[in-house]
Amino acid sequence: MNKNLGDAITEISAARMTGVLSVSIKNDNNQLKFFFREGTVYHVTYSSCRNLECLVRLGALEVERGFFILGARWKWLIHHDTNRGHHHQGQKSEQDHRME
Repeated sequence: MNKNLGDAITEISAARMTGVLSVSIKNDNNQLKFFFREGTVYHVTYSSCRNLECLVRLGALEVERGFFILGARWKWLIHHDTNRGHHHQGQKSEQDHRME
C-alpha cells in the first residue's frame, strides 16, 4: 500500500507507536529518520542535520519509500575512557548513536 509521508506520520502518531520511521530519499544514500515515542516525534535525522534543520530541508526532498521499525529508539551513549578514567560525552562517532 502506498501512502504519503504525512499520512504515515499521522497513522503512527494516532496509534501511539514507539519506533523509527526510516525513509529513502530519491538520488540520495542518506535516510530521513523520524524517532517516535508513544506517537510523538522526539528526534529527526537526515545526513548531518538534526531535528528542526531536517524539517526545513524536507520540502526539497523527494521521498521514495519507507519502513517503520517498531520499538527502535535513539540512544545517546556516554563513553568511559578506561585509560584515563574520563567520561566523554557529546563526541560524534558511529558508536555514540545507536538504535536498539
